[in-house]
Amino acid sequence: MMTPEQLTAYKARERACRKEVPECELQPCGVLEGTHLSWFLLVPGIAVVRGALDAETQRQLITRALTRYPYEYVSNLSKDYRLVHNLWDLHVSKSEERVWQRPQHQRETFLRHAPPCHLHGDGGTGGDGESADGTSTHACCRGGTDHHSVAGLDDGRAVGSSDGAEQVAGCGSRSSDAAALASRDAEAQGRGGPHDAAAHADNTRPSHSPDNQHPHTARTAGAPAKTTAAATPKTKCVAGHKLLPKLRSLNMGYRFNWFSRTYDEEDFAPLPAHLDTLFRQLCALTRPIHGYGTMRPEAVVANYYKHNDRMMGHVDDSEECDTPLLSLSLGADCLFLCGPEAKCARLTTGDLLIMYGPARRYRHSVPRILPLSQPANSMLDGIEAAGVADYIRAAGMRININARQVKLDTRQGGEDGDEVGEEEEAG
Repeated sequence: MMTPEQLTAYKARERACRKEVPECELQPCGVLEGTHLSWFLLVPGIAVVRGALDAETQRQLITRALTRYPYEYVSNLSKDYRLVHNLWDLHVSKSEERVWQRPQHQRETFLRHAPPCHLHGDGGTGGDGESADGTSTHACCRGGTDHHSVAGLDDGRAVGSSDGAEQVAGCGSRSSDAAALASRDAEAQGRGGPHDAAAHADNTRPSHSPDNQHPHTARTAGAPAKTTAAATPKTKCVAGHKLLPKLRSLNMGYRFNWFSRTYDEEDFAPLPAHLDTLFRQLCALTRPIHGYGTMRPEAVVANYYKHNDRMMGHVDDSEECDTPLLSLSLGADCLFLCGPEAKCARLTTGDLLIMYGPARRYRHSVPRILPLSQPANSMLDGIEAAGVADYIRAAGMRININARQVKLDTRQGGEDGDEVGEEEEAG
């Protein structure tokens, strides 16, 4: 808990960071045992592991974060718009198809009553073709067999590749997906009261006629879509290709309600197996730093920053437990501020930030996104999915993927016998 004086000083430091880049205040602490990975402390309980992810793992995560996750999970755009198609496909096809905005009074209803956030699960596979037991390839090494950067994410198919049943982005326009989303909208509207149902009937979103199917399957890419009815006067729409730059965040696992700042007890879907395995490995790898036995990644948040974006100071205090929060940086560098003294660290692509112990509840922020560095540009050169690297460069984008355990027990997601404690410094 900050004093009023500390809070004032913190906000002043945030403003100063937007004008100039301060010196990075990370203090070297050594090398993780059994690896060549250096780690640093910003303040006690806030650690950074440089280069925790190798370049190939970064490329796969960036590709999925743009081409798959926003289609499979609830994002800020799911809340604000009636989405049917993959945002990435709308972007690359330069689609002019109209996407209707939800009226403000329906957005909380949608979050509160929509089905679970993982929309396209495949019978317990984690939603992206992986086996139910999370089988994937990890522990690949960079620069020798003893580097120990976490790598892999192999789920049996190339990221961003077409397999016949799916589109370029790895999650195409199956008719069942459109039906699931339409059903989701109908349920949210039905629970929103008579005004919702009457004022926003089927004429508030494009029909699913052949003229309004997926832009890659129903018509020539870029051709404008037809709509069958006009929207109600209070409902706005936007061309499909303009939506992707509006993407700010999405939730996996427990879905976080932006209005109530709580996790929905009834809305849990298993994480993609590759993310569950990745964050468990990272927690085990960094145990000498934070002292926890295990951590169940029950909620994963992806944040999308463009070059002029920032995240203001806040505290992550909606979870029941104090297991470490693990946070990955991908793409552009950023300035990270944390703690009562507003210490500053520069985070680079592939870095892992760990918040643990009493510092787990510290105020923190990202006051500035910095230009893409040479290492980041070199990493982006290896992305195979068409257009992904260009989009990251044009937007000066940083993607942050962070994971935390939400519950103290094993009601959702965890296995019996998971160690929740063994803390050295946790409060």
